[in-house]
Amino acid sequence: MSMMKRGIFAGFVALACVAAAPAFADDPIVTDLHVTFITKDNTKGQDPHVSIQVLDDNGKVVASLPADANNPNPNAGSWDKGGIVSVVLNLKNDNIPVSSLSKVKLAVKPDGSDTWDFNYNLSVTSSADKVVWHRWHNQEMGSSKESLSNSL
Repeated sequence: MSMMKRGIFAGFVALACVAAAPAFADDPIVTDLHVTFITKDNTKGQDPHVSIQVLDDNGKVVASLPADANNPNPNAGSWDKGGIVSVVLNLKNDNIPVSSLSKVKLAVKPDGSDTWDFNYNLSVTSSADKVVWHRWHNQEMGSSKESLSNSL
């Protein structure tokens, strides 16, 4: 094979290898997910529990907190008016790309006709030592609206 043909062939092989690299090779990995709730006017009360799920762009749950795990002890925070509660979500695996996160889903099972007015934040900490905040204001859940979802 002539020198020119070898150079063209080697260049083609190198180009093919670069083109085959994963699209998110440098995408940071999620290392921690926290959700913080700030109760506004109507309190959630202590009985209704909130379930939290974070989904990826394929609709798969990548992090969650089951409803029975997040009723905080008195030292962890308050669901009362003006109260703040912060919970750490359980990651489903150690290899969740930050760019794959797409949605937060919340569900509540109210006790009677409770209504809960709140703001909430999701903090995403990554392997790049960066924290990204997503904030949602003026949310409401209760007996007439037991679930909601917000896009990231």
